[in-house]
Amino acid sequence: MSLIAVGSAKGSPGATILCALLARELGRRGDAHGDHTVLIDGDADGGDLVWLLDLDPVPGVATLTLQGRHGIDEAMLSAHAQRSPQLPSVDVLPGIAGSAQRPVLEWLVRPLLAVARTSKRPMVIDCGRLTAESAATTALLAGANRVLLVCRPDTSSLVHARSALASLASAEAPALAVIGGDEGGDDPRELADALGHPVAGVVPLDRIWTTRATQTRRARGPEASFDRIDRGLEAAVSRLASVALGESPPRAVPDQSFLETAHPEVNARVMAARRSAVTP
Repeated sequence: MSLIAVGSAKGSPGATILCALLARELGRRGDAHGDHTVLIDGDADGGDLVWLLDLDPVPGVATLTLQGRHGIDEAMLSAHAQRSPQLPSVDVLPGIAGSAQRPVLEWLVRPLLAVARTSKRPMVIDCGRLTAESAATTALLAGANRVLLVCRPDTSSLVHARSALASLASAEAPALAVIGGDEGGDDPRELADALGHPVAGVVPLDRIWTTRATQTRRARGPEASFDRIDRGLEAAVSRLASVALGESPPRAVPDQSFLETAHPEVNARVMAARRSAVTP
């Protein structure tokens, strides 16, 4: 079983595009064995894979839920999946946008995790923005082999990511941070120290976006072009895939242990102690 859950904290977009890039890389690796990677929209609000890959909402997680109400198997995953020309070796199960996605996921998560435990194919799940509001998202994070939290290298994103990583650590989720920045300009060790948590890698996600500034989320047609990926982005995603699969260590580990927890009063004491330690 290789179940990789990808999410983001407040102010840190990039989970969906990273999911697509990871699934694309894992799909290419599985081509030699004829095993297609599975990419699933597990976002409680749903719909981003439809927009990104120019797909329809069905078939996907909604139709899989309807047919699989008495249980699902791996063959059903493929039967309800779609193929995108941009991800030729990936079975994509898109979601439906809005509040209708949430009850679908609440039912689907348990049988989905059961299938993932016995499957030999890697599965990548887009969990969207991680909040405490969705029980389905919490269950997916707890059942994953690896959780990747995407954040940007700016102060606001790092603050929100640090808090999210604290919550994941207290829940014993196998989480690593992924920085959506410039690998040549962002030092993974400094970012790991800022987060107090290991950094799996730095991936220049912005390089994949097209310049069609007038296009909106509602417009048909993908806004990302996977045929224009440069070698730097390819290499960064390949390294990240190896880390996510446990084949390689994280790019950087903080000098200090991750001290923060999900309890504010503990966080306050830790931060006060750190401030006093550096105050002349």
